Amino acid sequence: MSALDQVAVRPATAEDVERVIDGDIRRFINGHAGDVRVASVSPEGDVHLSFVGACGTCPQLSATFAVSVLPLVRRIPGVRKVTADGVNMSQAALERVEKIFGAAAERRLRHV
Repeated sequence: MSALDQVAVRPATAEDVERVIDGDIRRFINGHAGDVRVASVSPEGDVHLSFVGACGTCPQLSATFAVSVLPLVRRIPGVRKVTADGVNMSQAALERVEKIFGAAAERRLRHV
């Protein structure tokens, strides 16, 4: 069972995002000597993340965000938008990458 299945249907909170990060994302990020933190969640559902450790300076940060983090956080009920420090891709590019590679995140969840 994914941590996404444990999030109630209501406006997203920092705790909801943290639960999904803890359950479905953090171990992959930690495996690369980095971490991801919830910087803020607005009442409208805008989530802002911060990558720290090795991830904060990694040249692959934008790809990791678009392929492994964005699809899962965006699925949390009540999340409208997801941004992160250091991600230098346009919204259109993020959407294209997520569409192409987002299924990889789904497959990882099924094998957890």
